Amino acid sequence: MRFIVITLSRSVIIKSTLTPMNTIMKTYILLIIALITFPVVIQANTPLDSTIVSSKKFTIVLDAGHGGNDPGKKVGSVNEKDIALKVVKKIGALLNKNPDIKVVYTRTTDKFLELHERASIANKAKADLFVSVHCNAAANKSAKGNETWF
Repeated sequence: MRFIVITLSRSVIIKSTLTPMNTIMKTYILLIIALITFPVVIQANTPLDSTIVSSKKFTIVLDAGHGGNDPGKKVGSVNEKDIALKVVKKIGALLNKNPDIKVVYTRTTDKFLELHERASIANKAKADLFVSVHCNAAANKSAKGNETWF
């Protein structure tokens, strides 16, 4: 499976009445549930009488958005790059408890990576899933909700 970087010109905003911190936690919890159950769903679709047994682990690349000289959105003294890195490390720690999952990080420290470098890491790892974590903010106080790109 190969990954390429695609820039989308449009986003989908899902309106929510949650506070920004609750929105981040809700997104974080949903992401963890999806990542943990996704391999189970794949295995459930395998015929029971199948004699092919795969010893290959399900490889997930976790990408903490921004980093280094690119702080992402800054609110007060908090940078998006720092939140994204903390979230990715927590998700990775939870996923690493599953022996059938291999976690690969695009970065584990505060360093900048170009988009093509992030895609290259996923390709070299032969990733089954690539998850890039970002935390948006807006000057418009009425803007609320999660942003999901497909």
